[in-house]
Amino acid sequence: MDQADTITQDPAAELRLKSKVWLYASANSEQQKRKSKRMDGFKENTLKSHVQLCELRYKALEERLDNVESKLAKLETDVSALKAQTQQGFSEIKLLLERQNSSKQIQLIATFGTIVTAILAFVGYLIVK
Repeated sequence: MDQADTITQDPAAELRLKSKVWLYASANSEQQKRKSKRMDGFKENTLKSHVQLCELRYKALEERLDNVESKLAKLETDVSALKAQTQQGFSEIKLLLERQNSSKQIQLIATFGTIVTAILAFVGYLIVK
């Protein structure tokens, strides 16, 4: 007779074996539950930490984006001011060129008038003599 036959023949031994198996299984089950709770707690803490870390990162990104936006706004203002100054400068240059051009025309007319007067005076002198 082997040991398995002995256990099945002795109901008390079989009952003791079953209770040991049941105790082991229930203890193991309790251990698994505690381990599962610890893992759930760990996962929950890890998730909370992850959420907090992401929140900090997004705040930092938002601050950096705000800085970039403010710098772009300042740059836009500077470019607009430069554009206005450039347009004003070109207007002044255009006006100076127009004045200089009309001044040259006046000089040419005056010079031409002087030459015509000199020619007429010379022609008059020749006629009188």
